[in-house]
Amino acid sequence: MMRDIDKYKEGFLKLDFERIQEKYRKKKVIEILNKYKPKKILEIGCGVDSIGNYYNCDLIVVEPCVDFAKKVKNAKVIKDFFENVEFNEEFDFIVVSALLHEIEDVDRFLKKLKKVAKKAIIHINVPNAKSFHKLLGVKIGKLNSIYDKTETHSILQQNMVFDMDRLVSLLQNYGFEIIEKGGYFVKPFSHNQMQKMLECGIIDKRVLDGLYELKELEEFSSEIFVNVKVKSENS
Repeated sequence: MMRDIDKYKEGFLKLDFERIQEKYRKKKVIEILNKYKPKKILEIGCGVDSIGNYYNCDLIVVEPCVDFAKKVKNAKVIKDFFENVEFNEEFDFIVVSALLHEIEDVDRFLKKLKKVAKKAIIHINVPNAKSFHKLLGVKIGKLNSIYDKTETHSILQQNMVFDMDRLVSLLQNYGFEIIEKGGYFVKPFSHNQMQKMLECGIIDKRVLDGLYELKELEEFSSEIFVNVKVKSENS
């Protein structure tokens, strides 16, 4: 059973602070692309703002939401789910941003990703179960566990909850080798609370930029990432 893309789009666009989160998520992806300087990229699920709008390369985007796909510039767009697409091209970088935790059939997705990746580096980012705001939520009784699903999880049809250990373990079990891992953007409070603080002028862009740069609390960042490659048989 595939996700309800129209319902997902509606919920995604209603979450005002998700626009902020998306901005810093994109910032991290572009930083990593600038580090590795890939030429041929596959972006799986572009959301409202494809990396093609920021990074110049030979880009193919796979996006099942027609309205999101229409916003893509400077790329070939395939309007479908990644699992359904056959690729003749080889890529040197694959972006899986804000997606893995939303996949229903993770087994099928990761097996397809491994087949397509070959020698490519793959960037994957997901929300962090150990985010500061979730740890705080447990302490004040809003959550029973950091692995509980929140309202945002339901709205965005998120099926899995990851911390770094869970993410790394899953990918290693499917034959991926971890190249690099980390976190970004410490979010002290929920999406709704952060949005209200912005609207009231309690926090501003300078504070948001500081939360993104708060490397000392990286373990408790709102999102985590790994850069991986398919493990060679000789490794």
